[in-house]
Amino acid sequence: MNPLRTAVLLGGILIAASTTLVLVMSSSGRDGLIARTLAAAPLSDAEIQSRLEVQGFSNVQNVQHSGNRVIVTATKDGQTGQLAVNPTTGNVIRDTDGDDGDDDD
Repeated sequence: MNPLRTAVLLGGILIAASTTLVLVMSSSGRDGLIARTLAAAPLSDAEIQSRLEVQGFSNVQNVQHSGNRVIVTATKDGQTGQLAVNPTTGNVIRDTDGDDGDDDD
């Protein structure tokens, strides 16, 4: 492959990648959820608390980072217990009732 063709091909790839990144970041909403998820960056304690509050939890405290999960104490529907939370999404992985945090049942 000749050098000019290689340069044009690499330039096109860089432009496409840059455009994709800009589109992802601009469409990711207020707090950059999609961009953060792609980067797999952990949420701050305040972001985890906010995400849990959106899911109906209150009084979120005792935030402890433990490997690939965050353990918190929170209240929902008048019951207080410990939750295991995904540190990059803020979604509940497990609650004190032993279910997986999904409300699909």
